[in-house]
This record gives sequence, structure tokens and C-alpha cells, in this order.
Amino acid sequence: MLSDANRGNLKMLHITAGEVARLLALINGAKSLKKEHILETLRTLGDEDALSIYTSYLNKRSMLFDEDFLRKFITIRCDEILRMLENPKTH
Repeated sequence: MLSDANRGNLKMLHITAGEVARLLALINGAKSLKKEHILETLRTLGDEDALSIYTSYLNKRSMLFDEDFLRKFITIRCDEILRMLENPKTH
């Protein structure tokens, strides 16, 4: 639903993807919401897409991503987050 809600609006898709990356970092042990902690956790996870989206998000969306890429990122990572939340012991 998140990727569909902003279809055609690259700015909002990038903002949404940045927030999904931040949530992914928090769920995976980021110490706080501080950008340094989020970046550190994303680097540790090795999720290059999340890292590039979040880095660009912090830099006023300095990198351009196409709509398909952002929508797929949001959908795939949200599915991963939901699975983690449903089975916290396996994560």
C-alpha cells in the first residue's frame, strides 16, 4: 500500500523509502534515530540499496531513483519488516 499511495510522485516515494530504510535499521538494532546510528546499522546489514536511499534522503534526495526501483524497494523491505515482526525469535 505504501508504494501505491504515492505512485507517480518520486519525491514522496523517496521520502517513504527513506523512512522504510530507517525502520529497517531500527528493527535491526540501531541505537537511536540519530542518522549516525541508522547509517551504521544499514552498513552493518550490508543493504546497499537501503544505504544509498537513506544517504540520498539525508542529502535532500540528491540521488535520483526511478519509480520502479523505489516502489520495489518499499514493497520488498516492508514485506521483510512484517516477517521480522511476525517471527521475532527467528531474527
